Amino acid sequence: MRRYRATKKNLVPLIAGVTAFGIAALLLRDRVRARRLEAEVANRLRLGANGIVDGAEPESLIGSATHAVLVVHGFGDTPQSVRELAHVLHREGYTVEVPLLPGHGRTLTEFGAARVHDWVGYIRDQVARLRRIYPHVSLVGLSMGAALCAIVAAEHNDLDAVVLLSPYLSMPPRVRRLAPLLRIAGPLAPFRRSTGKRSSIHNPEAWPASRGMGVISGRLIGELQEVTQIAQEALPEIDTPLLYIASRQDNRVPAFDALRNWTRITSPVRRFVWLDESGHVITVDYEKQTVFHEVVSWLNRFKAPI
Repeated sequence: MRRYRATKKNLVPLIAGVTAFGIAALLLRDRVRARRLEAEVANRLRLGANGIVDGAEPESLIGSATHAVLVVHGFGDTPQSVRELAHVLHREGYTVEVPLLPGHGRTLTEFGAARVHDWVGYIRDQVARLRRIYPHVSLVGLSMGAALCAIVAAEHNDLDAVVLLSPYLSMPPRVRRLAPLLRIAGPLAPFRRSTGKRSSIHNPEAWPASRGMGVISGRLIGELQEVTQIAQEALPEIDTPLLYIASRQDNRVPAFDALRNWTRITSPVRRFVWLDESGHVITVDYEKQTVFHEVVSWLNRFKAPI
């Protein structure tokens, strides 16, 4: 019995050593992968002279002197993902602003430093600026951009219309569970690929134009989750006419979550539209023309006369 206890006791440091070695090996592997990922992103998303990724620049399209639309891109993405929609709205006569969210469309370091208060505050400032200039302002947001628009729309009762496209208003449990695991990697490997088994864009012809980062970190997942929590509180407070477009094939927002979030919206005038062939980034995917038509029709329906 003594010999067995002694042997068992001697195994403890051995097991601890093997465990520590295994953890160190995993962290080293993750660090190597992270370095490769950083190089890949830097090579794919070249910075212009202004420090912004080429093709990811914000855009101002001057049209109407009275009606303006703010079009907001999603998490980890850039104005490229909503640029075609913005130009469609501009051809309809609207002045269109397409901002670049803080930390986005730049380096991975800047992306990793962005925070929820930066994003929400930036959209608040953009809306306040437009409302000082234009009598009529509408908001259009994609993914997290839709959540930001919902948050700000709940704070105003004088907007013309709001459009939520593939709105990221809640975080699936599997994504929430990923955050602590990524935080363990810490400074050694802050970023991982965010693409899952299914793509956010189903149309392969649209892939090359994307300027999305395609990465995630534990800290950023936490920031994104906080955006969804604020948006959940805002949804019942929105009184503005609201259009909600979602896809049944969305790899980021399950259909069940889309419907559940829709039920929290109590705006007296609202419309829900399902898509069937698109991924998450519906503004560049197979059914983008349907999206453009629905958005234009909705904004024109509530376009106040001068």
